[in-house]
Amino acid sequence: KAKEGPTYYVRQVLAEGDMYVGHRGIFEYESTSHLFDATIWVDASKRGLPREGKDSCEMSPTIHHDFYIDNGGDLWETKAQVDAVYKLILNKKEAINAESS
Repeated sequence: KAKEGPTYYVRQVLAEGDMYVGHRGIFEYESTSHLFDATIWVDASKRGLPREGKDSCEMSPTIHHDFYIDNGGDLWETKAQVDAVYKLILNKKEAINAESS
């Protein structure tokens, strides 16, 4: 559970870096998603492994995310998706910066 509220660990990570990986709870996600330029769901469900239990991770692809990456194919397919999302996020940031200039 969060040490000092749902934003504690996210703020700790963002104090040292630009990315937070691994929201586990819906409340934490909803309380902190405004801190990010984008949220991304990376889905490996096609690998045939059982889903993690809700007692460990409440998150799912049905929760709103800005981007979805299918990590069930080969490495090159996943890399292409990551590259495309990266470019879209950069373009979005450049557009916002241009508007505020």
